Amino acid sequence: MNTCLLVADDDPLMRTLVAVTFTDVADVVEAADGTETLHLLREARFDLLLLDWDMPGANGLEVLTAMRRMGCDTPTIMVTGKNERGEVIRAIQAGVADYLVKPFESDALYAKVKKLCAFVPARKPPAPNDTTHAIDEETPHAEDAVFP
Repeated sequence: MNTCLLVADDDPLMRTLVAVTFTDVADVVEAADGTETLHLLREARFDLLLLDWDMPGANGLEVLTAMRRMGCDTPTIMVTGKNERGEVIRAIQAGVADYLVKPFESDALYAKVKKLCAFVPARKPPAPNDTTHAIDEETPHAEDAVFP
């Protein structure tokens, strides 16, 4: 089972970078704004979310806050140009697992994703109308993804 990665960024080049970087080890789903991101998080389960801070619809911090309120515990890496201490603290307080400042090397992104995927609990397929993001011991783990 491939890792299921949601990349939420209004920059199509960033989404392409992520898709190309992880093409062999992850199923990458793309969202171009915060509203679409929240819709996808309600409809499907993801092993990891790469979330841009500055997006139309709802910014990354608003998305992160909303997803935690709805019980979604998907590990999230905030990807942003914001490198101020206060912004980093706000993201951590909202529940971000890691923080990556743009511009960055794809190796840095790859290392952070690999590290977080090692800690992703097993997912069970969602029941109809289930938004609880439950886990199950029998489902393959995201850590089974092979990173070259």
